[in-house]
Amino acid sequence: MSMIALGKLEFNDSIRGLFLNNDSLIVITCFKGGKYFVVLSDTEIKQIYYDDTYKTEIFVYNISDPYNPDLMIHLNVSGDYKSSRLLNGTLYIISQFPLNSIENGYIIPGINNIIPISPHAIVPVDYDPSQYTIVLAVDLDTGEYNALSFMTGSASWIYISLNRLYVVHTEVPQRWGGYPLLLETQLNYCQRMYQKT
Repeated sequence: MSMIALGKLEFNDSIRGLFLNNDSLIVITCFKGGKYFVVLSDTEIKQIYYDDTYKTEIFVYNISDPYNPDLMIHLNVSGDYKSSRLLNGTLYIISQFPLNSIENGYIIPGINNIIPISPHAIVPVDYDPSQYTIVLAVDLDTGEYNALSFMTGSASWIYISLNRLYVVHTEVPQRWGGYPLLLETQLNYCQRMYQKT
């Protein structure tokens, strides 16, 4: 019995995950660089290109015709890929994104280079966090998505059960006494921006 390749997909970046769900093929890649949102003050935000961190990218193809895979969903989210799960038609992606200072401001995570994660969806966990731990949930039937971000230390292990997400991370000594106040200023700005739209 001979086997032949029915189709071929090419990606420019490192492939970090793969799922098959009925006629859907899900490919998760990771790339360095991209556009990010920087909160400069309580009243100013801007978008910049920043090449010193990662983004996780999701491609969902309909492969009912394996000769012609059809791209149905394409998303990216800030942060380096950490883990993923597929549960009841929903894809869960976990990425981590550093709480970096740049151009006298702080970068906040976003989706698709155009939408910063809502401040209502950013949850402080540690007093002195170093990372955003981002959970992106994608409905594979509709393409709709939702994101939450938890301000934590760097994750060393992540586990998703049917009902909960567990993140094990290292807690470091406090480095910035005024850091929570700065984050509060940034979140206040984002809340005002969302209220205007």
